[in-house]
Amino acid sequence: MSAYNAHNGAADAAAAAAVGDSDLNAAPAMPLPLTAPSGLDAALATQHSQAEDGTDKEDENIVYLLRQSWINEKASPELLRYEEDIMVAIKDAIDDRENTLREITADKRNNFRCHMLQMELDRIKYMTHAYHRCRLQKLERYCAYVRSSGLMHTHCSSLERSFVDKYFHLVSNHFRHSFLDALPSRLRSWIEESTAPEDELVERPETENTFVAFRVKETIGEYAIGDDDVIDLRANDLMIGNWKEFKPLFSDGKIELM
Repeated sequence: MSAYNAHNGAADAAAAAAVGDSDLNAAPAMPLPLTAPSGLDAALATQHSQAEDGTDKEDENIVYLLRQSWINEKASPELLRYEEDIMVAIKDAIDDRENTLREITADKRNNFRCHMLQMELDRIKYMTHAYHRCRLQKLERYCAYVRSSGLMHTHCSSLERSFVDKYFHLVSNHFRHSFLDALPSRLRSWIEESTAPEDELVERPETENTFVAFRVKETIGEYAIGDDDVIDLRANDLMIGNWKEFKPLFSDGKIELM
């Protein structure tokens, strides 16, 4: 164990001994700053300025945006807006890499380059699939809420809208024939087409008491949270805070989730 890990382990043990279980489980009233590793500011400042050998810088930026979209979707408690422009650009990037791979595969002198391109292609495809799988999990879990709240039309792609409709009708028909027809009508409200998103039987994302980790992308200055608290947000600050309070900053593109 390194000295750094040993020191942190001792500090964590001392902190745990100093407070009770109830204090450990209590939600923080203020956002918690995260300690950034050494050299992070420099790395963040230059993350877009360097491109890998043989890879276009614009493509690298698109891949970075794909990765961040996946992280945002995975860390957010609710369904985010579908990144249509990024997905179109990623499809073009995948097509370009596949065409390049086909062109250079015949020459055995390009074996190493082929392996590198294939690894990069697999990495991009994995992140693309992971992004869509994360969204599908939310669409399945909050299917009735997505349909009744209007998110299906504002936050979903055309394929996702088709999926939500088909999935909702399959699940509702299955539940109706299995047991819902034997229950009082008030317990069947969530499968009705006119169901309101506020219906107590409709499962909704938990946004009131969900905390997320995020990085501040640009200096914001003083930012009010709650009724009386004000914090100072600077570029590259790493924080943990209530999703509901910081969602406006996320919507404005001023923070990104971690």
